[in-house]
Amino acid sequence: LPFIDLNDFEIDKDAINLLTGDQCRKYCIMPISKSGSTLVIAFADPSNLFMRDDIAYITKCKIEPVVGTEKAIR
Repeated sequence: LPFIDLNDFEIDKDAINLLTGDQCRKYCIMPISKSGSTLVIAFADPSNLFMRDDIAYITKCKIEPVVGTEKAIR
């Protein structure tokens, strides 16, 4: 999966509004952009498929994962 440096990336407000702050903290994720029905999310641990399924269900979007550091996401 591609790595993204969140310090150099502008977050899309449409993407960030799809999840609550509590959900982002719980999953250690950061929604960064949305295009159509695809939501790009930075994950500290993208290998957790159950978490990705939960997020897809909550947001009603296809999830495109990228990797970010836990420190940058928090």
